[in-house]
Amino acid sequence: MEFEYSGHVDEELMICAGKTGKGSCKQDTGGPLLVQNKNGSWFQYGITALFGMSCGHDKHPGIYARVSAFCDFVSKTTNGTVNCQNPDTY
Repeated sequence: MEFEYSGHVDEELMICAGKTGKGSCKQDTGGPLLVQNKNGSWFQYGITALFGMSCGHDKHPGIYARVSAFCDFVSKTTNGTVNCQNPDTY
């Protein structure tokens, strides 16, 4: 699917997600992007950073911070009590 987005999306730090009728809106900033893996477990894959030009528009997805890019920060900040897991491997 082709997306229309005027800014730069750093794929190491960010994720584009959404589809027609499903996506982030103004008040969603800071909320989770959850992904269910093949085993049925849910993981927080992203954190809502920006919303598309309109909520749930097929050409303007929401922009999410990629949680896995901040695993070191999370582990250090929580003294190792919270760790990241790759949802693709569980």
